[in-house]
Parts: sequence; C-alpha cells; structure tokens
Amino acid sequence: MFKGHPRGLYVAFFANMGERFGFYTMMACLVFFLQARFDLAADTAGSIYSWYYFFIYALALVGGYIADKTQNFKGTILSGIITMLAGYVLMSIPGLQLWVVVSALFVIAFGNGLFKGNLQAVVGQLYDDPKYNKLRDTAFNIFYMGINVGAFFAPSAANGIRNWYLKTQGFTYNSDLSFMANQYLSGTLEDPRQLSAMAEAMTGEAVIDLGTFSQSYIDAFSTGYNFAFAIAGVSMIVSMVIFMAFKKRLPEARKTDHDSRQSIKLPAAEERSRIIALLLVFLVVIFFWMSFHQNGLTLSYFARDYTANAVGPITKIFFSLKSLLPFIAAIFGVVYLLRKKSGTIGRIIGAALLIAGGGLTYYFYTTYSAGQTNPIEPEIFQQFNPIFIVFLTPVIIGFFAWQRSRDAEPSSPRKIG
Repeated sequence: MFKGHPRGLYVAFFANMGERFGFYTMMACLVFFLQARFDLAADTAGSIYSWYYFFIYALALVGGYIADKTQNFKGTILSGIITMLAGYVLMSIPGLQLWVVVSALFVIAFGNGLFKGNLQAVVGQLYDDPKYNKLRDTAFNIFYMGINVGAFFAPSAANGIRNWYLKTQGFTYNSDLSFMANQYLSGTLEDPRQLSAMAEAMTGEAVIDLGTFSQSYIDAFSTGYNFAFAIAGVSMIVSMVIFMAFKKRLPEARKTDHDSRQSIKLPAAEERSRIIALLLVFLVVIFFWMSFHQNGLTLSYFARDYTANAVGPITKIFFSLKSLLPFIAAIFGVVYLLRKKSGTIGRIIGAALLIAGGGLTYYFYTTYSAGQTNPIEPEIFQQFNPIFIVFLTPVIIGFFAWQRSRDAEPSSPRKIG
C-alpha cells in the first residue's frame, strides 16, 4: 500500500496516529468525565464539548496563518504537539476546578490548530513532485487510515485505565452509581435506598456513611478518566519523538519572493466552476463533521442511557480487544489465503493468522458468560467507526487505482461527492 510513496508519508502517518489517539480519547470520554466530576447536566457538558470542537476547527485558521507567515511548517507542527501535551498534562491532574479543565481544553484545541492542518499541508507538499503527484489522493487515504488506527485503540485504552483505577480503589464501573452519588451529595436524590443497595452490592457489606462512599466513588471514577487523559499525553510524546526523529524526511517550505510571483489568470468560466466546486465541498464537509461529531455527544449519551449494558458471548467478542484483535487477525488470514497475488509464503502467513487468530477468538469466547450477562461500556462503541474505515481504506485505494490504470479516475471533488 505504501509502495511508490515518499518516505515522509511514513513519518506523517505515525506522528498523526499518536496525536489522533489523544484526540479520540477525548471524544470517547470527555462528556462522561465532565458529568461525573462536576455533576453537570447533559446539555451543559454538551455545550463544553461543542465549544471544544468548535475551537479545534476554528483555531486551525490561526495555525495555518502562523505557518504561512513564518514559512516554518515543521516548527509550527512541533509547537502544536508540545502545546497539546501541556493540555493533556493539565487534564490528567485530579481535582481541578471546572475553569481549569476548560482552559486545558482550549490549550489542546490551540495545539491542534497548530498541528493538524499544517501536517496535512506538509503531506500535500510531499506530492508536489511530479513523480508522486498522481498518488496524492491515495496518500491522503493512507494518512487518514493512520488516524483511524489511533482512534480504534483510544476508547479501549481510556476504558481500560479507568476500570483499572476503579479496581485499585475497590470499585467497579457503574454509570448509574456515579449519577446517584452526585445527586446524593447535592441533596437532590429523592430515595437513597437504591444507592444504598448498589453500594452494598459493590463493597459486599452494608454502607453506613453514604456521603463518604459517594464522594469516594466519584473521586475514583473521575480520577480514572484523568489517567485516561494521561495516556493521551503519552501518545503525544510518542508522536513528538517520531516527528523529531524523522522530520528530515518531510519537505521544507519553499520561500518565495513576493515580487517574483507570477499571477495566473484563469478564464472566468473555469474560475467560476472551481469556486462552485469548492463551495460544494464546503457544504458537504460542514454537514459531515456536524453529524460525525455526534458520536462523542448525543450518540455517547444514547449508548450509555438507551442501549444494553450487557450482551451475549458472541457480541462480547467485538467489545473486548483481547478477542477482537485475534478475530481481525483471522480475517487478514483469510484475505492472504484467498488473494491471487499471495505466494507460498503469503499463504503460509495467512494460514497461521487464521489458525492462531481463530483459535484465540474461540478461546476468549468460551471465557465469556452464557446469556446476556457480559458487561459492556459506552466508550467502546467509539471503536467501530474507525475499524470499518481501516478495513475499507485498502478497498477504496484499490478501486481508485484500478480506475487510474484505465485513465478513468474521478477528480477529488467527485470522490468526495
């Protein structure tokens, strides 16, 4: 898939993968953290989430302006990574007040504005060379596949580290319990008997002081998310190390003397058609991102409040990385076995993946409980969209490569449409 592409694409691919891991960690658990830690209503937490993503995209204009003015794209990208790391470090500190958390979110958004758009611009510059120009669209498909690899692992990492911390404090995950604990502390819980029953079931003994129990559970629950943000910070360090170690493989911005620039005047009809195409692309992406980012807000609420919180053993396979990854390996094994281009070694690898992956999947399946009793958590729903994109990217790349070989590849706006 990387064949024929410049090596700088590898650098951008893995640097962006680390950054997107942090980005999608926030998408998976930000509103849940805000509600648990600060007892916010769904609409208030949603407003903070919405403004955060507004600044994620709006500040990309600022990042682009800085890079254009300084003509130092690599320096701007590195500044963005460091700024985001600072924001994640703030988010990882337990017990902060809401205004500090909101400030940390703004810092992350500003760092993202310095980083993401400029890294995409550098990827585009890799393909200004006529030798690579025809591979530009394929390169961006590969680049975005890296995004989704990071996005796939982020929810499970956030979920796992939170559950680990809860366990160290003698608790287990229960979203209803965090709500009732906050209501008890604020004096709005009408009947504390259900809270008392949940506390007794979790601790194995009668809980006399519900106030102390409630505060302890909320502290552990929200601190678990702080640890998840710390993992996002670690992913930023990985992204920074990759970028700094291999940034020489990325192109330098070519400074151009303003007076030496030549103005190219397009015919009015062609200029008008290009502007119309650009506006149509704007229209599509505005509504796409508006709907897409519901997965971190309304769809997250829906997953928590209106979907089953326990499933059967077959469904559980897809909600746990320990069984899902072997299942994916088995699928790759089938692909290697059936692919015409696979030689003897390729088919041996395919058979090994199929046998090992299938065997491990079945083993973990047998460890899950029979009936609809295996717990699942809402953050994990976030992993399905990126894994579908990862699987479909090679298919899309292959399809457009086939069209290109027949000189029938559509333009980029047509692909988007």
